[in-house]
Amino acid sequence: MNGFEREVGSAPADGGTTSKMSKKWLLLAVPVVVLALLLTAVVWRDSSAAPQRPPGRQGDRGEPLPPPTPTSTRTGPVPAFAGITPAKVTDAWVERWPGPVTVDGALRIVNVTLPGTRDELAAAVGQPDKYRRNEVAHIFCRVKLRGAVQRLLLKNLVEGCLGPVLTAKERTATLDWLLKADFSAPSDHIRQSTRFELLAIHNADENLMLSLNAR
Repeated sequence: MNGFEREVGSAPADGGTTSKMSKKWLLLAVPVVVLALLLTAVVWRDSSAAPQRPPGRQGDRGEPLPPPTPTSTRTGPVPAFAGITPAKVTDAWVERWPGPVTVDGALRIVNVTLPGTRDELAAAVGQPDKYRRNEVAHIFCRVKLRGAVQRLLLKNLVEGCLGPVLTAKERTATLDWLLKADFSAPSDHIRQSTRFELLAIHNADENLMLSLNAR
């Protein structure tokens, strides 16, 4: 069992709706079977009506979240990133951070110690469902921190972990948003765009989790 399977449970948002899942679900140790069940729940929620998200904030700007869009009550297939395949994502990861790719059900996982740091990254790409294995619905980036959240770490996560599914403009905007967020204390932040929803969760000074979900 690898580090991602032991320490990360997914908390993907579905069509603009983020459930109130605890940071313990997302960032502390959970069995592989729980991770699989959570991914199944993602698919189920995406194919049924979802409740409205409670009020929250975006980064440290203090802005209220935008109102639910029509996709928040969408029925039908789980959304996926157009033109992106799991292999395209993992190939980009391995090119940047050489190492093996672990396949576990709907997840493809890469574990690496980020160069120049002692921060341990577990990156995973998730498929919409078991019948659409050549599509990408979710990207998870979990970092076991060995210090504070720094600009270089956020840059590596945006360009390296999330980069394969984001456009150049989206990478720039996402990095700018993360740099404005306050990670000095445990917190969670949500960013929405027309293509995706990004959830960033910081747990004490131990874990940072980014969950990117197609809309």
